[in-house]
Amino acid sequence: MTERTRFKAFITLHALTVGIQEVEVEDCFDSPTVVKAVEGYPEYYRGREWHRSREEAIARAENMRSDRIASLKKQIKKREEQIKRLEKRTIRFRTPFPQTTASSD
Repeated sequence: MTERTRFKAFITLHALTVGIQEVEVEDCFDSPTVVKAVEGYPEYYRGREWHRSREEAIARAENMRSDRIASLKKQIKKREEQIKRLEKRTIRFRTPFPQTTASSD
């Protein structure tokens, strides 16, 4: 069995919700893309989820942020189009409700 290397990694897996985490990790599975947290519950991070430098992690978090903003803008546009379609349909088929007055007995 080979000796595992321990080092500090910057985790961006949940960067948009909890921020970038600095974690002590060790390499595992003889893979350069998978690391395991040393302390606490054994968590594994793959590929773009972890970075060796803070600058790389910040760049990845910014990329994630801009991707999320673009996704939300796309969702807003889609919802606005749905609302317009529903308004057209509702106006065309809308029948006024009869006005009721409170009777005084």
